[in-house]
This record gives sequence, structure tokens and C-alpha cells, in this order.
Amino acid sequence: FEIGNTPLRRFQIIIQGLRHEICVKDESANAFGSIKDRVAWYILSSEMVKNPGVRHFVDASSGNYGYALASIGRELGLDITIVSSPSITAFNAAGIRGAGARLVIAESEHGESSNAARMRVAAQIAEETGACFLNQYESGLNPACHRVWTAPETLEGNRFDACFVSASSGGTGRGFADYLAGSDCRTQLMH
Repeated sequence: FEIGNTPLRRFQIIIQGLRHEICVKDESANAFGSIKDRVAWYILSSEMVKNPGVRHFVDASSGNYGYALASIGRELGLDITIVSSPSITAFNAAGIRGAGARLVIAESEHGESSNAARMRVAAQIAEETGACFLNQYESGLNPACHRVWTAPETLEGNRFDACFVSASSGGTGRGFADYLAGSDCRTQLMH
């Protein structure tokens, strides 16, 4: 499966008579359709090195990451459990199940956010089954993935005035910020 080396799409726009070039990193070109493919591969492969005998992995996801993790798990012959929320899209739910992963829907308890519910249930499943809880939301591997992979792939060899980052778990923005802080690149980060 192909993850990374996604194309940089260039667009010309004119604003108040001035021509500007906008570049968009097309992460939908990843094997499973989103930037979360990178995070799923990076976290899973890192944890497999640290836990070589483990074959069952569990994690919480709002959808795209879970779909990618389930699909990668299928390719590697792993047992994957994804804990999501009732709001998961039909596309991602079908993709997770179609990849052979177990999909568990976590209902929020009184006063609990949907993200907290997903993480609570994923941790419970890991405890009960002995699965490795990847914990993408709290793992330092999430921003590290973007610091060592996505940001250099996007920014090296290109000159940008600014880089706009939009992401759900915060790992992308943090990874880009860490990369820019450690480089001599003059690009400003906006998120």
C-alpha cells in the first residue's frame, strides 16, 4: 500500500489584482484516503517494533484514522479493534468492517465528550483483552509522524510564505510547528 509522497497541487488565484500561488498537499492520494493513513502507519509500525509479539491492537477514532488502521491491519494480518462514536460516517464504518476490524460504538456517559468516551472504552477493551492500546490522541508518535514525515515532505525544496494546517487531533499542527522550530525554513505556520 502507498502512504506518503502525496502530490502538491498548485493553484493560481488573483486577489485585488495580485497573482498568488496556493499549494495544497493532496492527502486523499494516500492508500486509504486521508492524512490519517500516515498516523495509523507510523504509530502502528512503531508499536509493533516495541511489542513484537502483539497481534491485537485497539484505538479510538472518529473515523478516518480507524479506517486507515483497520486497512493496514488487514494487510499485515493483525487483529484490530476500532472504538468510535455514533456520529461515525457510514463510509468509515463500512470501511472499518470491510477491512475485517471490530468496530465498537462508544456511548458517552453523562457529561462526557464523545472523544473521552472513545478513549475510555478503548482502554477498557485493551485491559480486558490484552490488546495494545495505541492511544493516538495522547501518543507523542502522532505529532512525531508529521515532524519527521509530512512536514519535510511538504516543505523541503519548496519556498512558502505560510503553511496553513487544519487537523482534528492536533498532531499535524504540532508536528509542523516542531519541524519549523527546528529548521532554518522561514515559513510561518498558521492553524
